[in-house]
Amino acid sequence: MPNPSIRRDWDVAMYVAIGLVGITICSVLHFIAGFIAFSISFSLGMDRFDDGGDPSFIEKLSNIAVNILWFPAWLVADAVNLHNDLAEWALVIGNSVIWGIASFGILATIARVYGVRQFSLRTMMIGTTLIALLFGLVAVLT
Repeated sequence: MPNPSIRRDWDVAMYVAIGLVGITICSVLHFIAGFIAFSISFSLGMDRFDDGGDPSFIEKLSNIAVNILWFPAWLVADAVNLHNDLAEWALVIGNSVIWGIASFGILATIARVYGVRQFSLRTMMIGTTLIALLFGLVAVLT
């Protein structure tokens, strides 16, 4: 007869592993999305800087996305006046990890409420996209 405590320990280990993988995936997706938004914002801003025109809708939208995705990091960087490249990268990566933890926590809570037993990558991608769209919509409307 199998020992029930071993089974319980295995279940806990699997939940922790799934959580760490989920947090890592959400963090990496956040990091990539932040740099894509920054790249778009920066390149469109440089074009406008050379021409002297007004910002386009896409540039405004990408600026909002950068402000949302890099939210606590840019406030901290401004507050402590960071000029060290290593510290800035650590701050950006730490920001993505914080967002990854929050995103995965929200997604796991939603999955538990709706009784989703299998928490797949597709579910995380859809949930993360919906959360990002919600934050973007709130930022555009305010």
